[in-house]
Amino acid sequence: EQVTHVLKVLEQHNMQMELEGPEYIYVKEDAFLEDPYVIHLREELGDKVKNIAPDMFYEINKFSATLNGADLERVTADLGEAFMIINHGGGLVEIQPSGHTKATGIMRVCKMLGIDRTDTYAFGDSANDLEMLSYVAHGIAMGNATKEAKQAAEYVTEDIMADGIMLGLKHYGMI
Repeated sequence: EQVTHVLKVLEQHNMQMELEGPEYIYVKEDAFLEDPYVIHLREELGDKVKNIAPDMFYEINKFSATLNGADLERVTADLGEAFMIINHGGGLVEIQPSGHTKATGIMRVCKMLGIDRTDTYAFGDSANDLEMLSYVAHGIAMGNATKEAKQAAEYVTEDIMADGIMLGLKHYGMI
């Protein structure tokens, strides 16, 4: 029901969307025919990229969409209080259930496993990582991260393609 609602709102606002799941990525074939990112996904993932179709069951982790000129405030209002939008800038947004962030996920895992917050580390690079980078004891921003992610982090490492994860782990004496 939630997925159907979000899809309906995004379609009403003529927004291109991508649904990311644990097994498949779903896109509207007709909306992304020439999109370089989706072309790359198809080349890399093949049949793991599926078309968004009516009445289909989706197991997803995240909605991403491009505004395509849609009014962000109107989209937010139409989605309702059950959802929040993370604005990445440049017309790219993520939609997630209100009250569920990477930080709340880390809180829950720590509680389940009895891990103290002082023992938490996280790597991030964009707007959807801000709460997580601020929550963990040791937030690490990638070198290619947004300005806001770097400000939220305790430490900034190198870009992902320049061994940023490894260097961040070395910085904290983990390897």
